[in-house]
Amino acid sequence: MTVVIDASAIGPYLLADEQEHLLPGLDGALTETGVVVPAHWHVEVANLLLVASRRGRLDEASRAEAVQTLSCALVNVDQRTAEQALARSWTLAKAYRLTIYDAAYLELAQRGGMPLATNDDALLRAAIAENVKLFGR
Repeated sequence: MTVVIDASAIGPYLLADEQEHLLPGLDGALTETGVVVPAHWHVEVANLLLVASRRGRLDEASRAEAVQTLSCALVNVDQRTAEQALARSWTLAKAYRLTIYDAAYLELAQRGGMPLATNDDALLRAAIAENVKLFGR
C-alpha cells in the first residue's frame, strides 16, 4: 500500500536521536511499496537535516548517510500539489489551523485515498477529523 509521508515521519528514520518515534512499517513503505509526497517534501527534509546539523544532532558522516538512505527510498512526488495549494489545501489549512505545507499532506492523502504517516500532533488531529487513515498507528 502506498503511503503519504510528511517530514515529521521521515525524521526518526534518518536521525538516530529520534528512533523512539519511528512509525512501524515505515522501512517497508520506503523501500518496498513506495511513498508519495507533495512537491515541497524534499525541501522540508533538507531543512530538517540542516536544523539537526546546526543543533549538533547530525554530523557530516550521518548527514551523508541520511542522503544516501533517501536516494535509495522509493519516493514519488505528486504533480498536483501546486494546483491544490489555493484550493483544497487552503480549505484544510484554514479549517484545522495547519500550515499550507502540512495541509498539502492531508489533501494528498485524501485525494489518493492513502494512509498518512506523520508524527505532527495538529496534522494527526486533522487527519482523524477528516477520516484519513493513519499509517503505523
